[in-house]
Amino acid sequence: KLDLSVSGDGSRVALLTYGGVQTRGMEIRLKDLTGGRETAIPLRSTNLAVVPRLSPDGSTLAYRERGADKWVSYVVAGEGATGRPVCENCTVLDLFSQGRQAIVQYGPKRLVRRDLATGAETPVVEASTSVIWSADLSADERWLVFLVARAGGDLSICVAPDRERPVPEQE
Repeated sequence: KLDLSVSGDGSRVALLTYGGVQTRGMEIRLKDLTGGRETAIPLRSTNLAVVPRLSPDGSTLAYRERGADKWVSYVVAGEGATGRPVCENCTVLDLFSQGRQAIVQYGPKRLVRRDLATGAETPVVEASTSVIWSADLSADERWLVFLVARAGGDLSICVAPDRERPVPEQE
């Protein structure tokens, strides 16, 4: 059991489960902690970097899988729904309330806000010399915290506002 994600109110959890070397079976399990219902989403990939993420209200799940030659990120909304492709060679790092928008990372240096219905994107952070690792939205969805690896091995925790234009690296 790996890579947990919990809804904002703590009522739902998503986690990656791995059957081990013998079965190589992987799936994401969605568990309703109030009623005990559990749903399994089987995965085709055996790569452990699936990164399941739940929206704050628990209605939407995002995850990624490795295809033949690229990563594809998916979203699942509603019970029994199947994953819908969102973007290629990207990672959904966090979801906004009600799962309509997401913070998506492309490559090691670019974070965008993506509308999951239309595909419209707004740059949030673009790094020129450093590498962005991980990102999370604040509970009020006005701020983004992320890790930045700089030349020489320094790691910094950065905070940036979520706004209509990208935050310059020096800020």
